[in-house]
Amino acid sequence: MTLFTDLQSTLNLAQQGRYKAALKSARAGMRRHKKHPAFPNIAAVCLCSMDKKREAVPLYQKALSLDPNFHDARRNLGMALVSLHQNENAIKVLSKAIRNNPRDGQAWRHIALARRNLGDDRNALAAAEKALEIEPENEDTLKLHADALEKIGHISAALEACRSALKIAPSNINLLELTASLLSYQCITDEALSLRQKAATLAPQDIETLAPLATQLLTMGQQAEARSLCLGLLKLSPVSYSTMEELSLFQTKEQNVELRNTALKALDNSSLQASNRAYLYFTLAHIDRQAGDVSSAENYYVRANREVAKKTPYDAARETNVHKNIISRYSGPDLVGNQDPPDPRPIYVVGLPRSGTTLTETTLGAHPNVAPLGERRLSKILLSTFQDDLPFGADEQKKLAELQQENLPPLPSDTFAYVDKMPENHRYIGPLKSAFGNARFINLRRDPRDVALSQWHSHFTSGSITYSYDLKAIAHKFNLYAEIMAHWHKVMPGEILDMPYEDLVSDIDTSTKKIAEHCGLDWTPSMAQPHKHAGQVRTMSLHQVRQPVHKKSVNKWIQHEEMLAPFVAELDPGLWPEIR
Repeated sequence: MTLFTDLQSTLNLAQQGRYKAALKSARAGMRRHKKHPAFPNIAAVCLCSMDKKREAVPLYQKALSLDPNFHDARRNLGMALVSLHQNENAIKVLSKAIRNNPRDGQAWRHIALARRNLGDDRNALAAAEKALEIEPENEDTLKLHADALEKIGHISAALEACRSALKIAPSNINLLELTASLLSYQCITDEALSLRQKAATLAPQDIETLAPLATQLLTMGQQAEARSLCLGLLKLSPVSYSTMEELSLFQTKEQNVELRNTALKALDNSSLQASNRAYLYFTLAHIDRQAGDVSSAENYYVRANREVAKKTPYDAARETNVHKNIISRYSGPDLVGNQDPPDPRPIYVVGLPRSGTTLTETTLGAHPNVAPLGERRLSKILLSTFQDDLPFGADEQKKLAELQQENLPPLPSDTFAYVDKMPENHRYIGPLKSAFGNARFINLRRDPRDVALSQWHSHFTSGSITYSYDLKAIAHKFNLYAEIMAHWHKVMPGEILDMPYEDLVSDIDTSTKKIAEHCGLDWTPSMAQPHKHAGQVRTMSLHQVRQPVHKKSVNKWIQHEEMLAPFVAELDPGLWPEIR
């Protein structure tokens, strides 16, 4: 056979998707035409299509050794390296490819992917924009561009990019989910739900499409619909362990009996990954706690937290360094703040996770002139600022304020204030006051033992609260919180309202009147009935906040005093005098 017929035959097989046959043909071509680079390149492409990228790499390299100017082989090699998470090597290879052919959209797109994987978000966006310029209707590029905008914090711009992209690719499942996620963040819940329902219609058997829809229904308080969807998910995928845990949190005792048996059987699988064991242990713990079997529940909580702690250990040294850096840079008493702050004003509800921040946001959100916006993302920007010791002067403060204003969702014209209830903002009260001179701060102060217990019983799947799975780590983080709050009260007297959670749930009227006064609001009776006004809730409190305010969780730690002893022993008595 001639070179031409061998090459044509191999290409035809590959184009038909017959990758095993094409690979065999390419290998035969390599033996017959040892110096022709096309055959190892095609063989590598076939291996990549069969998800054997590691085997493909030396074949791409062989093609390049035969022809150092073989652009497609170089581009393909770079793409394979990205898939193998060899991102730095991939960037080197792809950068050389685009020097030879700067109009290769695939190469630019994969440079963007590699940079995103390395956390180099701004350069990822620049590469994605270059790819979009070359291939403006490529669905992967459109989604990547929107995703890159989100990663650098330009939420409104990312949402606009998603909406534009959906006009070109209205049935792209990944694009639908990204758009829905951004809409949900912007509290545009009905549109987000509509897009997720559309995605579920397009992919009714896709677990990764159905799971976000179930979560969305839960955040909107539609438990019956969410349960039906979760049960359907388990039929499609009996190993959807995260769905099991989700169900255990809102099903009745009777409904959870069968789920408990399912979870126990699943644990018999000796090859379970640690993350899946954690889901099952948390499921069993939630169910046994609901049934009143405290001893069994605690046993499962210990196992669950141990599994997560091994996978996502708490970096105490890093947290301490960030903490010290913030305090050292905001040590003076004169924090003037932005003298020309934009409207509406921000109200920051801070504290520790599970201290009552969601309940407080809901009381404020019940006011007709206040928009509850959930947990905004400024803390991520501020963390990198102080973790990397970057400047945060007047220019940076102005940019932060502009970014926040840019990312606000459409609000009614009579909106006086919006609420950001990110608990971690307690670290950044000084910087936030510098950027937003009209900001108000409410600090939820709750018995640390009750907070620790609630965190110990929670599975924060985002991985952002890594300390909550180890009792001594929880104490370390709580001590940092108490110390920095004492610092802010010292350098910013009168700026922060400390609201004891116990007061809030025992006398909601008086407490919400104090909150309203501190925030410059006229109190309304609706603020004392937050359960009637709970909209979308995307935190661990999504089930509790829809109930009338109660005191059931106050002093709950007493039932678990022995288990919490290692935590209490690590608390600084000078910062937590109430525990002694």
